[in-house]
Amino acid sequence: IGALSDDFVPAQIKLSPADELAKQLKVTLFPTTIIISTEGKILDYARGYISANQLNQRLDAATAVRIASAE
Repeated sequence: IGALSDDFVPAQIKLSPADELAKQLKVTLFPTTIIISTEGKILDYARGYISANQLNQRLDAATAVRIASAE
């Protein structure tokens, strides 16, 4: 929760497969976790349930990608 609160803006959006946003983000399975940079670039997709440990690993990887692309 700390890493999520410090470095990310969490948002939970309830969609159906027919929703336009779901189509734009290519969400076909629920739940789906999408990590998006402040520039709107999709850094990671996780389709289906992921554990807190898996989420932490994905957030760490997304942070590394974001830092590398900023340099």
